[in-house]
Amino acid sequence: MSFDWYLSPADRFSYETQFNKYSKQDIVTLQDLDPLFQTSRISTQEFIQIWQLVDIRFEQRIQKIQFVYFMHILTSRRRGKQIPTGLPLSVKEEFLKEPVISDNVYTRPSTNVRDVGQSSNKSIQELQNELEQLIVQSGASKNEAELAKQRLDELHQVEQEVVGLYNYYVGQIGAVQVEIELLGENKIDLDTVRESVDGLKRDYEALLLLKSVIGQ
Repeated sequence: MSFDWYLSPADRFSYETQFNKYSKQDIVTLQDLDPLFQTSRISTQEFIQIWQLVDIRFEQRIQKIQFVYFMHILTSRRRGKQIPTGLPLSVKEEFLKEPVISDNVYTRPSTNVRDVGQSSNKSIQELQNELEQLIVQSGASKNEAELAKQRLDELHQVEQEVVGLYNYYVGQIGAVQVEIELLGENKIDLDTVRESVDGLKRDYEALLLLKSVIGQ
């Protein structure tokens, strides 16, 4: 069953209001959404998967329209719907209309292991929140590494298929050339075979181009 991308005006208004709650200078980072994650009732992996869907520029921060669709997918998942595997073109176009986020925009300082518990004045709740943020960050890094490995495996598989086709066409061209030599002066058959050779050569050249693209 396909994912329902329709956003009602009421839902859009609700999500935009929540964006104003979490955002700083019109952007939201994954860490800013930690309170939302705590009440989301979904796993860390799913939460990060939704984030990666909307963070199409891999900026580790999103703007209002991206947050709106983040909440739309999150809400649908909480209602039992499957997380979509990608975004429709119309949604991507909405995202790309937004300006690229400047590096000068304030971003919330990241939390690392050395920061946790650095101040003895922090409450237990604050320390717990920092620990949960570290867990979310760790999950994000692991998930990104797995996605990169999966993509690399797919490229290797495609490369092997192209090499196999390449070798096949090389063999076919060689075989047809042998037939041409054997046919001698039989012009009708010779013309037919030459047409086959020309077709094979075109396919061969296309494969060479594809192979060079994959090798880049």
